[in-house]
Amino acid sequence: MVRFFGWVLVSLALMLAGCGGGSSADTTGPGIVSYSPAAGATLVDPDSPVTLVFNEAINHATVNSSSFALRRASDSALVAGTYEFTDNAYLYSGTAVRFVPAARLDDNALYQVAVSTAITDLAGNRLVAPLSWSFTTMPAGQGSWTPTTSTNAPLASVFHSAVWTGTEMLVWGGIGMGSQGYRYNPAGGGSWTPMATVGAPSPRTGHTAVWTGTEMVIWGGVANGTSYGWLNDGARYDPATNTWTPMLGIGAPAARGGHSAVWTDTVAGGRMVVWGGRNGDFAPIYPQGVALYNPEFDSWEIRAARPNEPVGRTGQTAVWTGTEMVVWGGVRTVIPNDVFLADGGRYDPVTNNWIELSPMADQVPQARAGHSAVWTGSEMIVWGGYAGQTPLALGARYVLNPVPGSWTTLPEVGAPSARWGHRAVWANGQMLVWGGYPYTRLGGGYDPAGNAWSYTTTLAAPLARTDHTAVWTGTEMIVWGGSNGTPLATGGRYTP
Repeated sequence: MVRFFGWVLVSLALMLAGCGGGSSADTTGPGIVSYSPAAGATLVDPDSPVTLVFNEAINHATVNSSSFALRRASDSALVAGTYEFTDNAYLYSGTAVRFVPAARLDDNALYQVAVSTAITDLAGNRLVAPLSWSFTTMPAGQGSWTPTTSTNAPLASVFHSAVWTGTEMLVWGGIGMGSQGYRYNPAGGGSWTPMATVGAPSPRTGHTAVWTGTEMVIWGGVANGTSYGWLNDGARYDPATNTWTPMLGIGAPAARGGHSAVWTDTVAGGRMVVWGGRNGDFAPIYPQGVALYNPEFDSWEIRAARPNEPVGRTGQTAVWTGTEMVVWGGVRTVIPNDVFLADGGRYDPVTNNWIELSPMADQVPQARAGHSAVWTGSEMIVWGGYAGQTPLALGARYVLNPVPGSWTTLPEVGAPSARWGHRAVWANGQMLVWGGYPYTRLGGGYDPAGNAWSYTTTLAAPLARTDHTAVWTGTEMIVWGGSNGTPLATGGRYTP
């Protein structure tokens, strides 16, 4: 019996030593592994918090304005606010602290952060070394934001589509809404109305939506669910009668997602022009040729590949000039690599001819996907996107005439931060860019006439996000949905 209790006592001693007792007691102070905003950062959103992440759990009671202070550099005024302690799914619980200012920071102002060794870990060990850095907030931006109403708003959704009818924004599809769509009327403060669901397309992402002047046409995409299902069906929605008309699909082109579609009236009766996209995931197929859909007769015309047609791809942009569809950029998987593209083409549906876009001097704009493009009435402007894992803040203007056209690089001074998955609209003389990844609320306006950028205000702007939608109404840009890591059911209206 004595020997038994002696073994128990020895075992308990070993367990206590393994839990931090004896010589293995914690005697090392915590260190800071990351912080934001970054040192020397400019264009920081004045609504941004200041965040610290430590390499171990810290004693929350030691975090206060004496140990973690934010001050305005011009007069050393201490910024009031609250300290929030957040768990990080990738680190130990209790390692992160976020300082949230009580009021919006000043525009275009230098701020200094000071973290002292008064912060300790749970064992009482002080921070290994103090840290101080500074950052500058963005200049006062232009324009104003108002939120879209939350009353009767759609479910949170990402990768959905949106079109502007002339009086309403129609949103449909994506991850979140399924087959349910909504109509947003900005008049009188804004209101949401659900669309009918009878006859609506099955839930999907990667589809396209075009406005014909009387109907929204949804086509293609990837079925929502646990496995991929590439689609070549769709439906037409008439807001005047709140009804869907399924497309019979007779003679439809090959199933695909990530394609481009534009509406043209240059072909008698009007047509939806479909190009590009992919079918398949691990060994993708990239359909070639052009497909034209006639909504009057619910019929398709398939046109075989022609000389000068770009190679198939996804992640490209497409604009309609009034006579041509211009596609540019994108990515094509050549197993095992993704090949980013810096070429494109111009397609005339009347002549059924492609014109190769002129080469780019010094490869500007460089190859990319996930960028944006707008048509100004005389030129196409592309901006942003990514190549590999690198977001871009570069862009260029493409003038069509004289054929084959020419490129001019956009200025980098004053441009928004690098990003992809953002949205851009042409807004009466300027290209408005907003949102994107890395998540940001900072946007910009590019004026081709002055060849200069301006910043859009972040005051009352929606939450930062990517993969949202944006439409231009003629007086304002309406953004809705998207994701900041979680699908969002919010939006905003920006007036330049």
